[in-house]
Formats: sequence, structure tokens, C-alpha cells
Amino acid sequence: MSYDGGREPAGLENEVIAALAAVACDVYDLIISYTSKVFDADEAGVTTKREAVEKGLKLLLRLEQQKKIRNFRGKLRWEGDLEAMRRD
Repeated sequence: MSYDGGREPAGLENEVIAALAAVACDVYDLIISYTSKVFDADEAGVTTKREAVEKGLKLLLRLEQQKKIRNFRGKLRWEGDLEAMRRD
């Protein structure tokens, strides 16, 4: 697959996450233990080390995407009635 620098191909993010999550990660049991104490496993959807790594990688990617989006602040033009939109 070639990448021309334009928009990311659909599913590329999921492929990268799956590939990275599949890599054998030696996650310290202490960290997993602490994480499970801080977060309810059922609520967070994390019950294994692999799920914890995958969820962490997804969060990391989402935060980086948000950084890129914030670069547009004040640079995009928008027309509309915000108050009217809030009432709807």
C-alpha cells in the first residue's frame, strides 16, 4: 500500500492499532494491577493486558488527532446563528 501524504486510507488507523497491539508487550504487572484498581474493568472495557495496551494506543492516537484539529482554531470561517442552534 502506498501513501501519498493525503488523507489516510480508510481503516489504516485500525490496522496500525491491531499490528501494534499484536506485538508482544511486556507490561509490568504492577501497572496493570494499579490500572485495574483505578478503573473499573467492566466500565473501562479492559480485562487483559492486550486490551489495556490497545485502549492506550487508541487514546494516544485520538489525542494526537485532537492536537492537529486544534491547529485550525481561529483559521476557519463559519457563518450561522449559534444561539438558534443551541435552542434546537
